[in-house]
Amino acid sequence: MMIMAKNTDKDWEIVLSYHDAIIRQSDYRILQSRQWINDSLIEFWYEYLTHNLYKEYSNQLLCLSPSLTQLIKMTDSMDEIRMILQPLNIEQRKLILMPLNDNMSYDYGGSHWSLLVFINDGDKSRLEYYDSSIQPQLSMMKIIGQKFSKLLSCDSDVHIEQCHLQEDGYNCGIHLICNSNAICQKYLLSYADLGKQARDIFSKNYHFGLVKLDVKTKTQNNVEFAVNGVSVNDTGRVNATFETKYFFKDWNCTLKEKWTTDNTILTELQFDDQFIKGSKILFNGNIAPQSGKKSGALKTALKGDCFHANADFDFDSLNNGTIVHGSLVIGQAGWLAGAQLSFNPHLGKLNKTNLAIGYLDKDFQVHTNVLDGKEFSGSLYQKVTPNLESAISVSCASADNVPNFNIGCLYRMDEDTQIKARVNNKNNIGLALIRRLRPGITFTLNALIDGKNFNQGGHKMGMGIDLSA
Repeated sequence: MMIMAKNTDKDWEIVLSYHDAIIRQSDYRILQSRQWINDSLIEFWYEYLTHNLYKEYSNQLLCLSPSLTQLIKMTDSMDEIRMILQPLNIEQRKLILMPLNDNMSYDYGGSHWSLLVFINDGDKSRLEYYDSSIQPQLSMMKIIGQKFSKLLSCDSDVHIEQCHLQEDGYNCGIHLICNSNAICQKYLLSYADLGKQARDIFSKNYHFGLVKLDVKTKTQNNVEFAVNGVSVNDTGRVNATFETKYFFKDWNCTLKEKWTTDNTILTELQFDDQFIKGSKILFNGNIAPQSGKKSGALKTALKGDCFHANADFDFDSLNNGTIVHGSLVIGQAGWLAGAQLSFNPHLGKLNKTNLAIGYLDKDFQVHTNVLDGKEFSGSLYQKVTPNLESAISVSCASADNVPNFNIGCLYRMDEDTQIKARVNNKNNIGLALIRRLRPGITFTLNALIDGKNFNQGGHKMGMGIDLSA
């Protein structure tokens, strides 16, 4: 859909294959120039949103590829469009992202990207339009907006939303990518996700003193298998799990079963949008055959335009019976506020009272919270450049009044290599190298260095291998 120069054989070499997205040499060179990004790069980003950043919401989030959006735009027959989209279960989605190009033909072409978004909010379901150009492409937006309003039975009037405007003639695709991520954060995140970007800087891909192996695969009939193993270097103890997961499209239901080396069996059944749009109901049960210990939980969630509420019930007869958990997050104009409570009816007391407030922007996030009125913490995350992310976290408990301070960063050296570093006020230095050896194979190497006792040893190493097919 974008104008492309004549390709050589080398231009067609594949440099990255990620789920349904393929990046070739010609696509990669676009990132090193002042050209607008093409449909292949946008499709990769949407695959990354779906399968990585927001994989927990894969039943609610649908990111249409640019080629599919273009096909819908150019197809006149609504029956054909319904047939094309039928396997995607669009009626059951909470959020649908549709990248638009101003090309009005079947050939390569076009010079501008914009974004159409469908938000499924029951009676308030609507279409929103985000365009970084000073002069939005309204005619093209109306064509596809009218088609989706018929498909999804929502208001045909598209809401034109404010967003950051580009200051050049080629970064419209980058604005589309940033807007897509910001919209996912706004409509999908729960209380547990507040401050997640900063926490990932300090915790994700760090496994000091461990050797870790993760293997994942998926069959043609959508049955997923995962094997995870961890070996503790100090003790030699090995913990592992075997997990299967299957999604029943007809009932919008996911069944998951897990078996651990501790001989614990977990079964989980999740229903999405069964009674109310944006709702989730999850049942899980655990049993340890050797000890006879049993436990279970009922978890519910409801998401709206500007809120995300959870109510969970943990059943464990050996630990004071049922524990009730509840949380609520509300958001407006980038600001988020949340509360989380845990109550024990048997003892008649609150086990947990947490409050949080935060602000989200496309490249900047700040988050503060109070845990039980005794521990105070805050974090700051910033995407400094497309390749560099940084974060700062501070916490302090009223009991000892000793603050803990952490600073960390992530740097992408190239499309296959990342390095991470973190340091705290106790002079503990964490380092990580994440290297994608080939599609589906990622190697991680970690080190935790005691800066105060550098010559005395006691440092820890870690290694991880992720296999995915």
